Amino acid sequence: MYNVAFRYTAKTGAHRGVCTWTTFESKEEFDNWYTDEHREREEVIAKGVSNETCIELTRQTPLSSRLRVALHNSTNSETGETNEFIFGLEIEKLKMLGVI
Repeated sequence: MYNVAFRYTAKTGAHRGVCTWTTFESKEEFDNWYTDEHREREEVIAKGVSNETCIELTRQTPLSSRLRVALHNSTNSETGETNEFIFGLEIEKLKMLGVI
């Protein structure tokens, strides 16, 4: 298994700055997957690292980035109205992750 940690770029809008990770079968699989399109949206911050390292890197996502995503996920893109119930669920998800 080959773990790669990413940080979303400004191209992803509300998700910029959020760190994630993905496990690939091999470095070769990752190299084939990581196209120019992915490079525009996801910056590699670590390759070939342990699950523990990936978890630590994702925990370094700034709280402001996580809150921006929570607000984005709970806002109707057509009306601009925020669904307070969904926003509350997004906040509960952040609490479960232990980031707030």
